[in-house]
Amino acid sequence: MQYIKAILLFSICILEPYCLFAQETTLTAGKDFASSNGNFSFSIGQVVYTSNANSSGSVEQGVQQTYLISILEETQKNISIYPNPTRDFLNLKIENDTLNEYSYKLFDLKGKLLLENQVQSEISQIPMTAFPKSSYSLCVTKGEELIQSFKLTKH
Repeated sequence: MQYIKAILLFSICILEPYCLFAQETTLTAGKDFASSNGNFSFSIGQVVYTSNANSSGSVEQGVQQTYLISILEETQKNISIYPNPTRDFLNLKIENDTLNEYSYKLFDLKGKLLLENQVQSEISQIPMTAFPKSSYSLCVTKGEELIQSFKLTKH
């Protein structure tokens, strides 16, 4: 009987740490974008993350990057947004490239696609008046490849 208790106690001690890494929350929404140069993803509802860093950068695994501006193409074109934060209109500026290959998508915090358009000129004016005060993600793509993403705020 003592032998069985000892085995049971030993098993609990060995297996308990694995139980601590169980899923702590259910994600309510999210979206993934991928290209040959990298990926961008976001999730809503996840509260646990791991941080890894070295001399070339850092990664926050499992966390929504709140104010991240990600650049996925090494030969990045000059792409910018202004003003951020914004009220009525957001300007997307793309310099020195074939503009008709670019498009942009605006997402809310839940990952819902709010607006999608092709870039027609060097400065595209994106209307924000129809959207409530909040934070948004703007993803700029060239064809199917995500080039850059911005986190923006509407006041």
